[in-house]
Amino acid sequence: RHSSEDFEEECLSLDGVKLGRAEVGEDGDVPDELLKVLLRIVQGSSLPLSSLANNAIEELAVFTKNPDRLSVESVSSKIKLLAQRKQYLSGHPQLLLRKAKAKLDCFENEDECFMWRWELATIDLLPPKEASKVKKARSLRRKLQSHHKSIINLISSIDKATSWLKNNPSATSKLLLSAPSLIKVSDMEEKVLKFEREEEKARLFVEAKKIIEEARQKQNELTEEERLMEKKRKE
Repeated sequence: RHSSEDFEEECLSLDGVKLGRAEVGEDGDVPDELLKVLLRIVQGSSLPLSSLANNAIEELAVFTKNPDRLSVESVSSKIKLLAQRKQYLSGHPQLLLRKAKAKLDCFENEDECFMWRWELATIDLLPPKEASKVKKARSLRRKLQSHHKSIINLISSIDKATSWLKNNPSATSKLLLSAPSLIKVSDMEEKVLKFEREEEKARLFVEAKKIIEEARQKQNELTEEERLMEKKRKE
């Protein structure tokens, strides 16, 4: 099963950022000197654009001589150039039915079930350690996205199979075995199980490492005890 860590934001730290106080021009545009800070603020955030821009202004104020020139509009424009707000999940079935015809606002929607994350167009400007953290987080999000999609497809196929069974109450065993809607349920279930097998394999691997480490530690303790006993015997 996916852990809560898979849903967490990166929250790249600003600690250790060495930067003088940059000058913001009269146009209010974010100067290039502040990009290394803004990139860390943006990457992995789930906030809607307006909230993220306001947070960024507060964070950037420490690194600017005249923060009052920064505006929500200018910072928002820069954020949209640097990153894309991606929707990793399609929401839960009930919400999908209610909003089937409604188009989501990718910048301001706040529904947690869609798992919004801001993803930088390039992470080359991030320090190697932070870039590695982002790559790992993105990989987990893509895996979670695929798992979620397979579950939604399974639910949909079960609904269709249920509907088919209601419309064919007298179906023979032979017909049941060959019905496409019923066969699809098994196919979709297998796709879901594929992800869950991987998670179980990873869990068992961790457990095996723990058991081996405990056995090694116990063996070391026994060896040390035997050494002390041998030393005492000789004395």
